[in-house]
Amino acid sequence: MKPLPSLFLASSFWIFLFMISSNFIHAQIEKDTLLASQYFKTGDSLLIEGQYKNSIESFKKALPIYENAEAWEKVAGCYNKISKNQWRNSKYKESLTTAKKALEISKKYLEKDNLEEAYAYNSMGGIFFYKYKYDDALQYYQRTLNIREKKLGLNHIKTSDSYFNIGLVHTDMQNFNKALYYFKNSLFIRSKKLNKNYDAIAISSYMIGSTYLKTGDYEIALSYLKKTLNILTSHYGKEHSSLINIFNLIGTYHKKRGNYDKALKYYNKALSINNKTEDIKKKPISYIYNNIGLIYKYKGQYDKALNFYKKALDSISKNNSISYTLKYNNIGNIYKLKEEYNNALLYCKKALETGLEIFGENNSNVADSYNNIGELHYEQKKYDKALEYISKSLKIRTHLFGEYHPDVADSYLNLGDIYFKKKEYHTALIYYKKALLMQKNVFGKNHPKIAKSYNYIAETYLIQEEYQKTLIQYEKALEANLV
Repeated sequence: MKPLPSLFLASSFWIFLFMISSNFIHAQIEKDTLLASQYFKTGDSLLIEGQYKNSIESFKKALPIYENAEAWEKVAGCYNKISKNQWRNSKYKESLTTAKKALEISKKYLEKDNLEEAYAYNSMGGIFFYKYKYDDALQYYQRTLNIREKKLGLNHIKTSDSYFNIGLVHTDMQNFNKALYYFKNSLFIRSKKLNKNYDAIAISSYMIGSTYLKTGDYEIALSYLKKTLNILTSHYGKEHSSLINIFNLIGTYHKKRGNYDKALKYYNKALSINNKTEDIKKKPISYIYNNIGLIYKYKGQYDKALNFYKKALDSISKNNSISYTLKYNNIGNIYKLKEEYNNALLYCKKALETGLEIFGENNSNVADSYNNIGELHYEQKKYDKALEYISKSLKIRTHLFGEYHPDVADSYLNLGDIYFKKKEYHTALIYYKKALLMQKNVFGKNHPKIAKSYNYIAETYLIQEEYQKTLIQYEKALEANLV
């Protein structure tokens, strides 16, 4: 019986030693994780400042400490932050690989549908969106939204961000009604949760206005654009770089309404502020040059238009294939108006090739390219070839926009022109009148394009020697020009 106390003492000693070492290890882990937390916070600050290399180094210092402590949420967080740095630094392949690591950690060690998992999905969605892989982007953004709604609720700012991101994808896919649904949900949440002059509210309002411009709902668009302008000017003043985009869009509103001098005024405002912006990375000058070029085109000043279009082309980022499609089309159009048809066809075919590669068939940029090539064949008196391309354009535009849209009306006008040249006057009148009906629905009674349609109808009646009808249409054209 005597050995028992020795055994008891020995056991007590090991228990005591274990407790001391456990407390020591726990204290060491706490000390280490405190250091890791400092690295994490430093990395976050450097990320905000755009110092991506240094930010990644900080997160990588925190990473092994968190792994050793089995703080898996923080491990996933480090990978997510590294991925975000890589994305902002245009290293998309690396960013995707790192986001997948964050996702792997989240799924293996954390509860189902955790917020780090949502973060990883959101990053992956952003990468696929940038690569124009819209179906993949939608899939990952939707997964993000599902988790955020479940964990954070329907009225959380992060939930509003997911709505906004999904809206962006639908905008590029030209699903405009869906885009409006998500943008409006985003704006509703942000308006409830944030100060009324907060940037995020302005951005949501801006995108709604921009989308309504694309659907041809111009007055609704202007109301959202004015709201955006008021927020930004009250927050930043009247000369801040944040006003560049909104002045550009208000200019586009006036262009769509046929008020070309007002449009030019707003585009020049945008360009003036842009030229004062010191950070070259923040200079989105390409689309401003492009829009000024459009106005000079409409005003018949083709050399000026071509000059601005070429400036727009020269200022595009090499990675921005979408912009190349648009600028090629515009340059092709000017060469067509200058009757340099070979040059025009060269640029329009470049635009079509680029557009089909990026978007596939059902896209407005592709429709514009078909339309432009059709118009070139028309000018070269190849009317059957023109009919083929204009019909392709009309099919896409009707699919995207429905019947009552300015671009659809333009397609009908072009078909009218072709049948006029083919001396099929009855068919030409049908298309001219269809175009006129759509234009009135969109623009009201007074607009240069409406005047143009009345003139075409008048000329068709004239060649058929229906002089009374001709006179009526010319008078209507004059009235429509009183903008």
